[in-house]
Amino acid sequence: MKLLIVEDEVRLRDRIAEGIAWEQYGIELIGAVSNGEEALQLVDRIGTDIVLTDIRMPIMNGLELARRLKEQHPATKIIVLTGHDEFDYARESIEHGVSKYVLKPASNESVLEAILAAAELRKRELVEKHNHTLLQERWQTHLPRLKEAFYRNWILGRYSSWELEKKSEELMLELPEQLYIPVLLDMDPLQDEDTRYLRSDRSLLLFSLNTIAKERLEGTSSLVFQDDNGMTIVLFNGSLEEDHMAFYQRVNHMVTDVIAMMKDCLKITASAGIGPIVTAKEQVPDAYVKSKQALQTRLIYGHNIAITFREAPKPMNQWNSLAEMEKQLETFFELGDEAQAKQVAWHMIQSVFSSESILEVREFLIHISGMLSRFIHARQWVLTEVTGEDYTYFESLKQLRTREQIQEWVLRTIGRICQFVNESRKSSTKQSILDIVKFIDTHLQEDISLYKISEMLYMNASYLSRLFKEEMKMSFTDYLLERRMERAKALLVQGLKVYEAAEQVGFNYVNYFSKAFQKYWGVKPGELNK
Repeated sequence: MKLLIVEDEVRLRDRIAEGIAWEQYGIELIGAVSNGEEALQLVDRIGTDIVLTDIRMPIMNGLELARRLKEQHPATKIIVLTGHDEFDYARESIEHGVSKYVLKPASNESVLEAILAAAELRKRELVEKHNHTLLQERWQTHLPRLKEAFYRNWILGRYSSWELEKKSEELMLELPEQLYIPVLLDMDPLQDEDTRYLRSDRSLLLFSLNTIAKERLEGTSSLVFQDDNGMTIVLFNGSLEEDHMAFYQRVNHMVTDVIAMMKDCLKITASAGIGPIVTAKEQVPDAYVKSKQALQTRLIYGHNIAITFREAPKPMNQWNSLAEMEKQLETFFELGDEAQAKQVAWHMIQSVFSSESILEVREFLIHISGMLSRFIHARQWVLTEVTGEDYTYFESLKQLRTREQIQEWVLRTIGRICQFVNESRKSSTKQSILDIVKFIDTHLQEDISLYKISEMLYMNASYLSRLFKEEMKMSFTDYLLERRMERAKALLVQGLKVYEAAEQVGFNYVNYFSKAFQKYWGVKPGELNK
């Protein structure tokens, strides 16, 4: 919960701000300002949950602040500090959204009690806001987009079998065993003599094709959506009892109809690649790849045509599966997960050697060395520094003469890359903490807070707090107090007066400094320079 204090009386404002250990109660003090205008600017900039405000203040008083907050930030809880002579006046503030008022002279205990009560109320409101009914409404609103994203990821082969089952259940989608035919529709290249459209209009034309396909195929057993590049994918489905040839003819007729309608409406042509029939949902991605291959043959057969995929006899190879494993490998590199990265690489090596083709093994070596080099150079690292003595194999892959040599070289290099990733991440974190420590040491006389520092570093305050504690083995607050107490002790030993030392370490009130100093060192500050 975020708290903002608004009070023009300096002594009272600082007593409340500095005299209560807000962090112990889960309260983040974002600021203590002297008038409503400053407060409103701060709330507009970073937001807050609770505002504790006086009524009578210069520039903008507390009631005007409450009114503005009710209009602009209605969820904010407002607590008013008021004297006995303002009591009736304060009661009128309820219409401006004030939830509680505390009578002056207010003790820290009464202020804390009011703040904690407001925080609890705010928490309950947040819970209610995200209740089951609201989540269901949001779910229904986003469901069409979620379904389309699911269909896209499914047909593009981005799900494993278990992910496909899990995500279809989450979206309450049935994917039964039935006949499937994927079709890919794309605009044909614009002719040079057609001056109605520019090349930059391609996205608009693809959207038009998708719209026509949805309209023309409405009510049929099909799903229509766009791929990552805007091309239209249509997944037709039919009963397992339907004759395969009849199913093909039906699909071909509907696709041809969409292409014809596109030409009639926009006077430009489109083509389609029709994939093979499959009967299992796990086979759909492979059938979709074949629909893409069919579409590519329009270079031979011409435009404004629906082309059915025909299997060409060719030897099987491992490159499709290797491409998927390569994606996984780069993901684990990014995470610095050495164990998982090595496991994927091991499977890649086993897959290549299972072909028993020396040519495919050599091609794999060229491919994997390029991939590893690319990953290293993309991070502006030097290949020789990362790979060490194994750099010689990048210069001459022919030196790797056995399966064992290849496997050990790949795994060693992967281990070094993951080590560099993790060290780089740690170095970045350590530098951020060193910057914070340096800032504290040079600004002890100022009002330092973790929130201010997090803004300077463009980092989340909670995340920064956790990093600081992990690196320094103590909280930010404890470290700041330690540095202030050590600096204060040194200044007092040098002969500075107590109030001078207090000012130089960021304490506005000598009494509060004296109590903090005695609690920390066990002696009063005045006893050090006697």
